[in-house]
Amino acid sequence: PVNVDSSASCTALGVTPDMAEDYEFMWFYYDTAGERHLADPDVTEIQSSVSDDGYMVSTITIEARALIVGTQRFQCAVSHKIVDNCGAEHTTTCTAEEILIVWSNTPDVNCVHQFDEATLETTVLGIPGLSLSDVTLTSRTTGRVITSSDPAGDDFEDNYLTGAYDEYDQLVITLHTTDTTEIRTENFFVSVYGQPSEDPE
Repeated sequence: PVNVDSSASCTALGVTPDMAEDYEFMWFYYDTAGERHLADPDVTEIQSSVSDDGYMVSTITIEARALIVGTQRFQCAVSHKIVDNCGAEHTTTCTAEEILIVWSNTPDVNCVHQFDEATLETTVLGIPGLSLSDVTLTSRTTGRVITSSDPAGDDFEDNYLTGAYDEYDQLVITLHTTDTTEIRTENFFVSVYGQPSEDPE
């Protein structure tokens, strides 16, 4: 989600810690024009680790202030330098692309009369074609979680979700509720793939 630091990892298969000094990881990003740039150390942090299989891993963490809503491309490059018998240095490089998707959702406020059906609508920005089944709404007030599997019109359900797509193929979620017998204010937050759009606290 937006306003959260994000990370991506790259594993150098076959490169073990005892070989690490002969290999170098570098990270790049692509701007909106498709041009590649070296990752900015002012907004990124790169750390090395070892995978469960014993191979070297490089992880880049990007500060939230450097991310925008939508799809962003990063590239991990692993270079190997060797010196031949004549003293000449040779470098081979392997690259892999990583995709980060940053999303947010639009706010909505609705007031209804007691006992009337209420609806709230929010659009998930940054993930075209998102499925309603990958989204949940959680009441910060009661802790109740509402998913697309909650049946509409069921005698035991007073909240359910419906979905549609706007002209940009972005998912528009509508929460329908008939639970309006109690006069109150209720606040909800959205989660996509289990990740909340904001701090649920």
